[in-house]
Amino acid sequence: MTKRSFIRFLFTFICVFALACVLMPGPAKADSVTYITRSWNGSAVNSTEATRNDVIPFPESQEIAPGWYYVNRDLTINGRVCLQGDTHIILCDGCTLDVKGLYIPKGYTLHIYGQSEDSGKIYSHPSGGAGIGGYSGHDNGNIVIHGGTIEATGYDHCAGIGSNDG
Repeated sequence: MTKRSFIRFLFTFICVFALACVLMPGPAKADSVTYITRSWNGSAVNSTEATRNDVIPFPESQEIAPGWYYVNRDLTINGRVCLQGDTHIILCDGCTLDVKGLYIPKGYTLHIYGQSEDSGKIYSHPSGGAGIGGYSGHDNGNIVIHGGTIEATGYDHCAGIGSNDG
């Protein structure tokens, strides 16, 4: 290899490497999202508007890392979604998350929030286990619903929201 062809090779290699680095997907950008948190004071529901600055779009994945997510478009995941830790989901107004089960392992908590119109939705219709919670042979963690519309049906004697069949 001549010096000139080596320089061309090196230049081509550097350009291809730089292009690959630019085109690689990076971590999702965190956004600022407003949501409503609700609580019960013993006689009435208290609603409070809050904003988080570290929220990322809900991924198209069946494995969800702990953190804060928002559903800002209609999203269908054709399988059971498994949370890997404490998870917060903000359902943006007019948007729907459609899954085939949402598993919250024992020891973790799922928080679901709505926005001002409370028109975000979760549909969960699994082929085994609870719609949101446990699934066959696996106990569930905690589920806290602050808002949104939830439609969850369990499979074969399982709860729509809550425990599995075991």
